[in-house]
Amino acid sequence: MKKISVLIITYNQEDVIRRTLDSALQQLDGGLYQIVINDDCSKDETWNILQAYASQYPEVVQPYRNNTNKGIYGNAWELYAHRGDADLFMFLDGDDILCPGLFARVQSY
Repeated sequence: MKKISVLIITYNQEDVIRRTLDSALQQLDGGLYQIVINDDCSKDETWNILQAYASQYPEVVQPYRNNTNKGIYGNAWELYAHRGDADLFMFLDGDDILCPGLFARVQSY
């Protein structure tokens, strides 16, 4: 089974980031290896939500936070630097969701 990492950029997405993370965590049986999230200095509760998920899923969820706001492209580059060593990568924004069973289907290919 291939190791798949989900890479997520986020900024001020407290209303939707839980949905995104939950949809990624549903992929555990399909080879989810890790979820790497890079927060771009959110001014809302996004960072606190990410830390709560990291506490609940310490082996899977790895949040990072920029020291200054870098914008969408700078945030994406920072995220890429933390990507790790998975076999496959899925890039998401903080308001995206993954369909249940997606990674299992990917594994079958």
